[in-house]
Amino acid sequence: MINAITLYVIERFKSDEMVNTITLNDRSIVDTKKENIYTLVAINFIDKVDTNDLYNYNFTIHVLQQRDSNRKLKPSKLMEDSNYIDNLADTESICNKFINYIRRMEIDLPLTIENLSSIRSLSEYGVANLDGFVFDITLGLPNTGYCGV
Repeated sequence: MINAITLYVIERFKSDEMVNTITLNDRSIVDTKKENIYTLVAINFIDKVDTNDLYNYNFTIHVLQQRDSNRKLKPSKLMEDSNYIDNLADTESICNKFINYIRRMEIDLPLTIENLSSIRSLSEYGVANLDGFVFDITLGLPNTGYCGV
């Protein structure tokens, strides 16, 4: 089951033309190497919690874009000398598209969103000066006993 869920999440992000790099982590540290081609989606599988009816798979997902800054002697108070707002707009769009796709049940798996955290913004994250969003999501798959997906 974990294989089907994780591959689904990866393929969902691969289908988004705004995403250039996808990483799968087993740690809370997100790949922030300067060699990445951004926009970066970092998927971190956290754990699995079972109920009688569902297998619940918990993920933390980072969607990040690199900030370009135009260094000026008098920086803009509205951050007009960087692409900060553009980065947030792009990464928010990627997050929303992923979440809405599952919510609208446009999927082959009987997958549901069982829990979704707020989508929290990040700015100047890591050594690569990244902006974007992070969210936690629990994806549920019916527990059908021995004859599962």
